Amino acid sequence: MIHRRNLIAAAAAVPVAGCAGSFAKATPVDPHPALLEQWRAEVAHFNTTDGADDDVYWEIGKRICMTPAATVAGVLAQVEFAIEDKVDLCFPADPHKALFANIRASLKALS
Repeated sequence: MIHRRNLIAAAAAVPVAGCAGSFAKATPVDPHPALLEQWRAEVAHFNTTDGADDDVYWEIGKRICMTPAATVAGVLAQVEFAIEDKVDLCFPADPHKALFANIRASLKALS
C-alpha cells in the first residue's frame, strides 16, 4: 500500500537527486581553442620575422592534432587548424575544402 507521506517524500527527493549528478560533473577543460590562437600568433610571427624559427608553431600544431578534444569548441578548433594549415594549401578547389567548411559550419551551429 502506498502511503501519502512516502509518496510526498519520494516526489520531493527526485529533483534533488537529479541535480546532484549535474553538480558532480566538472566542466571539461579543452586546450584546443587557446592552442589555435597561440598557433595563429606564432605563424604570423614566423611569416613577418626574418630568421624566425618554425619549431614553436610546429610543436603547437602537433599538440592540436595529437590531443583528443573534450568539447565541441575543441573539435571546432581542430577543424579550423586543419583548414588553415593544410586544406587551404593542399586542396584549394577540391571537395575536401567543401567538406571541412561544412564540418566547421555544423560545429558552429551546434555550439
